[in-house]
Amino acid sequence: GDVWSPLAVLNYLQTFVDKSGIVAELEKDGGKHLAETEGYDSSGRGSNVLKVLGYFARIGLLRVHCILGDYFGGLQAMDPMDLSNKNGLFTKVTLCHISASYYTGFCYLMMRRYLDAIKIFNQGLSFIARVKQYHSRSSGYDQILHKMEQMYALLALSVALCPAGTKLLEENVQTSLREKHSDKMQKMVRSELPAFDELFTYACPKFITPSLPDYDNPTANVSSEAYKLQLKMFLTEIQQQNQLPVLKQYLKLYTSISVSKLADLMGAETDQLLTLLMRLKHKTYSKTHVMGSGSATEGLWASSGDTDFIVDVDKDTAEEMVQIGDIKMQKNYMEYYSNHIAKLKSICATLHAPARQGNNAAAGGW
Repeated sequence: GDVWSPLAVLNYLQTFVDKSGIVAELEKDGGKHLAETEGYDSSGRGSNVLKVLGYFARIGLLRVHCILGDYFGGLQAMDPMDLSNKNGLFTKVTLCHISASYYTGFCYLMMRRYLDAIKIFNQGLSFIARVKQYHSRSSGYDQILHKMEQMYALLALSVALCPAGTKLLEENVQTSLREKHSDKMQKMVRSELPAFDELFTYACPKFITPSLPDYDNPTANVSSEAYKLQLKMFLTEIQQQNQLPVLKQYLKLYTSISVSKLADLMGAETDQLLTLLMRLKHKTYSKTHVMGSGSATEGLWASSGDTDFIVDVDKDTAEEMVQIGDIKMQKNYMEYYSNHIAKLKSICATLHAPARQGNNAAAGGW
């Protein structure tokens, strides 16, 4: 009974990590030497099994912690691996790369770090878009497509909860997201719980409970209890934000508005409005990880909203006022232009192809 208990699995995986010494090697150069040599020593002799096993055991730890509901522990398990490192060893195993992006993004989503979740899902989906054509005949192709659909669903949840994160998406990912989930995203903006429930149920991992099953009652489905608990936690978070989208829309219309007037627009008492403003400030203030620097659990505290505000007292009227300012996020135009350059090259190649064929035919006497 103890062989497949979660504690035993975690202990085995952690033992692989400790015995391999992989953490010290990753901290030394970020895994550059490991990716170049694939774990072999400089002489090319010996075995790389222990190092590679320790390396991928960290992603195994991420997955186990995530399905147990320990999201902070899942992110800790990835240290000091960096998913933004395009030359990391994990990039050589497609399903591993996709799995790491999926579980890391889900951990960020459940920890209310929506901007980080959007960055990870955007990165993972861009990777899938580049490589899926090369795996169309592989046995894992269906799994790649399924994980892609799940990540789009989780990305839709993240963007609905943090609309400012849309600016971080690459053009092709944003277009696909609109095509797949535009209707559900509109419902989620209106705080319709069934839309959140449907996407979460489809895209969440298969949760497990840390306790052993009840062998006296083999028909009991304990895993469903773990799923219901995580769903309840997620929907509770959504319910706490159900009035915030409307409040955000009003704040976008003004640069300055009195608390009493905003309360009338919201159909609430002044005290209730001040509570909503504090809730909005709390829900949109979170850590944001800087890619390529530090632990995945660390980050800079910043607002994840597209507007910021303060409540102040007007000196002339002695009335409480809400002062609103926009938060401008810097968009990465490099990906935008590189994608369009690639499209232009493809179009030019297509246009020139018939001319080349015609010249060849003429030269052959056709």
